[in-house]
Amino acid sequence: EGDRERCLAAGATDYLAKPLQIDDLVGLLQRLLEGGRKDLTDQVVTEGKSQ
Repeated sequence: EGDRERCLAAGATDYLAKPLQIDDLVGLLQRLLEGGRKDLTDQVVTEGKSQ
C-alpha cells in the first residue's frame, strides 16, 4: 500500500505527490473550490425551501 492509498484510507479527499507539478496543484484546487461552491449552493437552496 502506497502513500496515496494510506492517505485516502485515512480520510483525505485527494493526494498530490512530491515533487509537485503546478498544473496538478491548480487543477486540484479548482476541483476543490468548485465542489465547495456546489455544496454551499445546495445548502442555501435546501435551507431556502425549508423556510
